[in-house]
Parts: sequence; C-alpha cells; structure tokens
Amino acid sequence: MMGFSLANNLPAPAAVFVGLGCALIFGICSGFAVGVLKLPDIIITIAIGTIGYGCAYLPSGGSRIYTNFSSSGIGFLNDGSILGIPCPTFLMLVFYVIAYIILEHTKFGTYFYSVGINKTAANYSGIRVSLVVLVAFVICILLGAFAGEINTASVGNAEVTTVLTLLLPCYTAVSIGTAIFKRPSVIGTFLGALLLQIVSNGFTHMNLKYWYSDLTTSILLILSLLISLLNNRKSSSGVASRASA
Repeated sequence: MMGFSLANNLPAPAAVFVGLGCALIFGICSGFAVGVLKLPDIIITIAIGTIGYGCAYLPSGGSRIYTNFSSSGIGFLNDGSILGIPCPTFLMLVFYVIAYIILEHTKFGTYFYSVGINKTAANYSGIRVSLVVLVAFVICILLGAFAGEINTASVGNAEVTTVLTLLLPCYTAVSIGTAIFKRPSVIGTFLGALLLQIVSNGFTHMNLKYWYSDLTTSILLILSLLISLLNNRKSSSGVASRASA
C-alpha cells in the first residue's frame, strides 16, 4: 500500500502512514480474534497473514510497483542518515530503547510478561488480558509493517513477497534470546538478531549460497528451542524440590 500510494503521487511520509494504517486494521482484527474471541493465536496469525498477502496483490495486480520510487524520497528510510547514523540503524536503536523501557520499567511491561507466562493467573490478578493481547498484536504488526516499508525502500520497488524471508530469522532471534536469558527479553532478542546477522554476513563473505544461511538459521532455531525446553524443565524441577523440602 505504501508503494501504491507513491505511485498515485502521495508524498513519502503520507505513503508510509497509509501503509501503517492498513497494518493497524489487520493488527486490530488479529488482536480482537485472539484476545477477545479467544481463537488460537497461531492459526489466526497464519489466516490473517494470508488474507493480508492476498489483499496486497489487489492494488498492483500481482506486479511490482516502481512508479515514483526514485523521485519520492522514500529511499531516505534506507539510504539516509540521522545524527550521522544510517537511518535503519538509528530507527532500530530507538525502537529497541523504547521497547526496553516499556517492557522492563512500566506497568504495561509487567502486564505483558504476565499474560505471556500465564493468561489465567494474569486474569485472576486483575489484568485485562484481552486488552493486553490486543495491544500486543497491534504493536507487533505496526512494527513489522514499518520494517517491511524500510526493506521495500531499500529494494526500490514494492513487491508483496519481499519480506517473507524475514519471518524465520525473526522467530529464531527471539528464540535464541529466550534460550540465553531463560525468558523472552529485548536484550536477548537484540543479541539473537546480532548473531544471525553475523552468521549471514559470514556466509556472504565466504561466497556460499543463500540456502546455507537458511539451513543454519533453522538449526539454530531448533537448538534454541531445545535449550529453552531444558531450562524450563530445570526450573520446574527446582521449584518442585524446594516445595517438597
């Protein structure tokens, strides 16, 4: 939708917000389905995502959109700099800092983690679980959409499947962070993403095909899940031992 807006002569900032506005609609739908209607989150994510990809083909008719990309200034999202820092890096650091402050030092962050650990216990604690889930979906989808817009700006054209390859690394980064810190965290996710980028760059410098990177990412995902499982079992056994003592 950002590319479609640019092709229809909307200014770059307006086009960015059009894309985010569409993402907001899907975020609300997903959050409502999972948080309020209590539908399975994985199934809803896949279903809503598929609907989104299907709808994204409608404006372009299935083709890539190049019109006005070079002249609109949208390339600033990838090529520009803020305070001497490349724009994508600057935005990444800003969002990481904001996420860390919110999740680790605010009441909403406590609610967020509580709902993630145990929805039933969170509900009995007086937390509005449905609202927290709804807000979480909206935030995640908006940030994902903005990342897609930055990626689209770097490519120089709008194509529906451009960011599909980012799904696996995103899952893996979070899983690696969880394995390292024994719980999901902003810092853990950052370190997981940094590790994956180092691996990817290493394969690139070694002139290896891209599928080696995909293979390694998948293996790291499985290993991190196994480590998390072992950590959870150790924690459970430790709690049981203290309780029996």
